[in-house]
Parts: sequence; C-alpha cells; structure tokens
Amino acid sequence: MLYPSGKLTTSDSNLGSRKYDSSGLVIVITTTRSGDKFEPIALTRLAHSLANVPPPLLWIVVEAQKKSKITAEGLRGTKVMYRHLTYKDNFTSPGGEIDYQRNLALRHIALHRLAGIVHFADASVIYDLKFFEEMRKIKRFGVWPVATVGLNRRKVIIDGPICQESKVVGWFSKDASSRTNQAIASLQDIRSNPTKMNVFGIGFDSTILWDLSSSSRTKTTTNTTKVFLKFVLEEATREKDTNLKAIPSDCSQVMLWHLHIPRSLVHPLHA
Repeated sequence: MLYPSGKLTTSDSNLGSRKYDSSGLVIVITTTRSGDKFEPIALTRLAHSLANVPPPLLWIVVEAQKKSKITAEGLRGTKVMYRHLTYKDNFTSPGGEIDYQRNLALRHIALHRLAGIVHFADASVIYDLKFFEEMRKIKRFGVWPVATVGLNRRKVIIDGPICQESKVVGWFSKDASSRTNQAIASLQDIRSNPTKMNVFGIGFDSTILWDLSSSSRTKTTTNTTKVFLKFVLEEATREKDTNLKAIPSDCSQVMLWHLHIPRSLVHPLHA
C-alpha cells in the first residue's frame, strides 16, 4: 500500500556537507491529482517557494505510482529536502483520493517518528515567507486565516480563526471580494463538526500521532490509513482555546493564499 522512495532524499546541492537535526523542522505535505497534466508546473513553483524557507524543512509529496516518474525527476532537481510517497490504489472520487494521500503521509510520519510541525500545502499555494517563522513557534496546534482566490481573481474567500487579544474564540468565513456573506462559527460549533475546519489553515506537532499509531484505534480497523486525518481534526477542535497558537497572534493578516483554479483552464505558462 505504501511505497516511499526510501531514505530521506534531497538534491546534492541542498545537502552539501551540512547535517540537519529535527529542531524546528517544518513538514509540508502536498497531495496531487490524477490526470492533472499541469501538476509538475505547480509543484515546481511550490518547490521554488519552499527553497527560500530556512532549513530544516521536509517536503512530503504523495501521488499515484502510475504518474510518479516525472515527479520523481522533478523533485531530484529541487533544492528542497523531500520524501516522495506513491501508491497503487485507484480512485474514482478526487476528494477521496486527496484524503487518502493525506492519511498516507501522516501514517508515514508516525511510522518513521518524524518530529516537527506539520502543514498541508496545496501545489498552488502562495506564501508570505514570514509564515514559516511563526509556524515554528507552534507548541501543539496552530491556526491561521487562509484566502482562497477564484478564477480571474474575481472572488476571494477568507476563512480562519477569530481572535480576541491573541485568544482564539471562533471561526469565520467571508467573501472578501464583495464584503458580504460572512459566516461565524463558535468553537463549540467547530468541535461538533471538525470537518468544517480548513485543513490548509491548521498546523500541528507531529508527535501527537505517536500515540495513535500504536493505539487500539489503529489496531482494530482494517485500514489504518483512514484514521490519521480524522484524528488530527478531532484533536485540533478539542484543544483548549488558550493552547491554540494564532498566526499571526491577532489573526489580522493573511499569510497564505490558495489559488483554487481549475488547472484544465489554465495555460501551462501561467499554472
């Protein structure tokens, strides 16, 4: 089921004679979509962004084995430390495949005890690089607003935490392009339905996965790859509001933009 590329892999130009420890490690998980011919371009763009983040950073890219050769070649040419995970399973639901990929990555992190702060990043994400400085300050869970930019930039949806004096008190979602249709949810609402949380807007200490990987919850299920993402979302909503680190501390700034654009409509030079 899980076919990792082997030991921790990085391009020679990045490794050099330096040795990295896990202190301050950021683990970025990126999923891929079957049949997306522009995926290599998007991954290359993200690789350039991640190469500007001070180490240590580990990029985990997950995709179907049938399309992994091109990606593997591209990853070897980056200046980013990475692991490339592949699988043989076939999917008819894009959403189901994405969740499967995220769970595979989390399971890999748990099995290999990769200690760091985990962040889910789509290939089309754009960062304020100061975001990673803040992310490394996370003790257990961190949350931040995410802007999703639609086609032709005509619609921008922002969702994320609501803060009062650096304390997370709820969640909001609004259409910034029209300044209307704002929805607000309390922490209690989020806790009753963890799937309302935007996975691109949370980060967490990977060591929370250690107990799960050895617990009865994974031993009693026939497919252990299904439980990790669900566990993370549930734990994030259970976390005391005083322990949730907001990025930035007053939740006032968007530091991550998600370009939610159908790639089939995008010219490859602009992907």
